[in-house]
Amino acid sequence: SSLRCLVHLSSYVVDFEDVAVNWTRPDLGPDQYVFFYRDGRPDPYYQHPSYRDHVDLVHSQLMGGDLSVVLKNVTTNDSGTFECRLIQELENQTEESRSESKLLSTIVLKVSDPGEFSVSSESDQTSVFFHPKNQNSENPSANKGDQVRPCESRPVFTCLSCFLFPVS
Repeated sequence: SSLRCLVHLSSYVVDFEDVAVNWTRPDLGPDQYVFFYRDGRPDPYYQHPSYRDHVDLVHSQLMGGDLSVVLKNVTTNDSGTFECRLIQELENQTEESRSESKLLSTIVLKVSDPGEFSVSSESDQTSVFFHPKNQNSENPSANKGDQVRPCESRPVFTCLSCFLFPVS
């Protein structure tokens, strides 16, 4: 099972050649990321060990400004606040480069025990209660694709979106 988080950018915002995207959790500590993307590809160097092989972009590249990531094999340990940031390299008049970071989305994820599921939204923060796939092997129909209750065997995908608009 997985959780998908969507962030959409209008095409006017950035040139994706000069951009980095990171998904963070404030509780991970400095320079530790859930996911880091730069130079046209994921960069695992700063990725927190618990998220290696656990998170990917929805698309292999930032197609159309889609900064979506997929959390794979979601567990209760994934509960927490996730932030998506866009980082652009800027050059000032002295040719020194610096970067500008923009917070695009904040998602509060709450993973609960099987059987509990609800979504509530306030402002830019969204709380998601998600039940992980039931690991109970006593339900043979879950493995055969037979009709079963959704909270017993089917992954739940929750899509969250953020849109940027120009400010004059």
